[in-house]
Amino acid sequence: MLENLSAPVHLPAFGEGHIGASIGVAVAETGISAAELLRQADQAMYDAKREGRNRLSVADRTR
Repeated sequence: MLENLSAPVHLPAFGEGHIGASIGVAVAETGISAAELLRQADQAMYDAKREGRNRLSVADRTR
């Protein structure tokens, strides 16, 4: 996914550009609320941002 996002894109108003992303992933488990799942994914995204550009981080379920 990150590799596909890093490919150059043509933006009519600006020319060629690049898109980057920091992605956080959380895995749903029985008994976890949607709010908790979102909190875990959000934390994983900020972990990815701390690790540098264009990273993916999976939530640590022990937090």
